[in-house]
Amino acid sequence: MYTRDDIPIGQDKMEFEVTLPGEGKDRVFRVAIKWLAKVSLYALEEALEGRTRTIPLDVIQALDVVMRHLPSMTFTPVGRSFFSSPDTSYNHPLGGRGSMVWFSSKCEA
Repeated sequence: MYTRDDIPIGQDKMEFEVTLPGEGKDRVFRVAIKWLAKVSLYALEEALEGRTRTIPLDVIQALDVVMRHLPSMTFTPVGRSFFSSPDTSYNHPLGGRGSMVWFSSKCEA
């Protein structure tokens, strides 16, 4: 989990129960969060400007997670690609085994 602002949990691990409504039955999840590190966009800027040779991989990972969030809510992610569900007007069976055609969306990460 990444946040723009600090959350008031300090350095301790916090555990919560989260209940999500399910089909006929609610699903209960146990979620644990713990502060690990602060991600500095300044370190990325330093690398991009050539002032340092160290590429901050934690910043790259954080940006990847943030940039992929919205597409993954709209499309189906498979590996590094996103796919849109088949258009209902496209009806070309691939055989009797339940195979479907899904097209890769334009927004590949």
